Amino acid sequence: EGRMIEVDTPDAASKKTKIPRLPFEMPNHSIGLRTQPPAPGQHTADILADLGFAQDQIDDLKLRNVIR
Repeated sequence: EGRMIEVDTPDAASKKTKIPRLPFEMPNHSIGLRTQPPAPGQHTADILADLGFAQDQIDDLKLRNVIR
């Protein structure tokens, strides 16, 4: 079965991505995803704000396509 699992991406139902499976298995139990993985760049602005970047700096990075 392998150590990777294929899941739908949050931005398009027709796209799939692979993520690592859990490092353990439990007999007679199915452990699935509770939420979809984040889209690339989905949390970037929040993280930069938490690190002290001002909103105008974040907007400038987006305009210059440095971040999504």
